[in-house]
Amino acid sequence: MACPHVSGIAARSLGSPELDPYSIKPTIMTTAESTNHTGRPILDENQPARVFDMGVGHVNPQRELNPGLMYDIRSDDYIIHLCRLEYTRSEIFSITHKNVSYNVVMKMNRGFNLNYLSLSVICKDGKRRKMFRKRLQNVGSPNSIYSVEVMAPKGVKVIAKPKRLGFKQTL
Repeated sequence: MACPHVSGIAARSLGSPELDPYSIKPTIMTTAESTNHTGRPILDENQPARVFDMGVGHVNPQRELNPGLMYDIRSDDYIIHLCRLEYTRSEIFSITHKNVSYNVVMKMNRGFNLNYLSLSVICKDGKRRKMFRKRLQNVGSPNSIYSVEVMAPKGVKVIAKPKRLGFKQTL
């Protein structure tokens, strides 16, 4: 049942002057809540749901229009991501309808990191550490301070730096 609800929220957001098409999905995800309408944890078979049980949680259409922070994502970020996933030039063209200079994109030092709310980690060659950088934009009140909250799966240690994000009004 989530699909028609989220589709309606996304369609409404397309008319918002503050949100561009690339920011709609991340703002829906970042403003979702991990509690139900009564303020209690979302349940899965009468147990508190885990991240993989509930995804990002219950969408909140009112908060989505005023997310505060937003992951700054652009169409080129998706193209770079497709290149990093080793899609061919013709596959990328069939998705984007753009001719991509594949070799130039692959030389960019952005790693395998789509500037997106969720992370996917593949550990190869015994490497156990991964570092991700995320680009955020304050679309909320000027002079805002946000605390970083991480919900890591069991057995995974996540260190977020900094733990507080401060934004000042620009002139």
